[in-house]
Amino acid sequence: MKKQGAGVRLPVFSVLEFGCGWFFWVLPYLYPPELQKRFGRNTMRISQDAIRRDMLFVADGADTEALPLMMALLQYGSVHSGVVILEGILYASWYKPLFSLAKKLYKETEIHAYYFDLPFEETVRRHQTKPNCLEFSSMDMRRWWKDKDFSDILCEIPIPLEKECSQIVAEIYTAIQNNCSNSTLYS
Repeated sequence: MKKQGAGVRLPVFSVLEFGCGWFFWVLPYLYPPELQKRFGRNTMRISQDAIRRDMLFVADGADTEALPLMMALLQYGSVHSGVVILEGILYASWYKPLFSLAKKLYKETEIHAYYFDLPFEETVRRHQTKPNCLEFSSMDMRRWWKDKDFSDILCEIPIPLEKECSQIVAEIYTAIQNNCSNSTLYS
């Protein structure tokens, strides 16, 4: 099972309607709950860990049994939710079908993709602050590590080490609002 860290896609796809269309985006771990609160009601959060580890209790990897449910939830959210946030450590090759579906459901200009870009050492340090820090070691994390695992389907914006949670949430929220106003914040 993979764990959060640098070089891995962290939490979140989201769709938001601000009166001018749908917006789809990918975001990093820990920030989805804050972002979901910021967007308010009718914000769907699809957690890869909650689906894979908690609901289905299946392994991660190529052809994970969690993928069909995540795809179904993404499709449901595109029709019924103002905002859809897909969060998780989503290896580019393993979750390519999910990203392809997102491209079918949303226009290119409605996709905002983010990649939490941290060095391995920082990933380990942050993991040690989590409640489940004893579930796996830094050696396990090294085996799972995929540095710069960018998607060839989504155009991801790296989020650097220096950014704080509140700053990331505020910037993404503002970026989506600006895009809704036909701004080209990420061109």
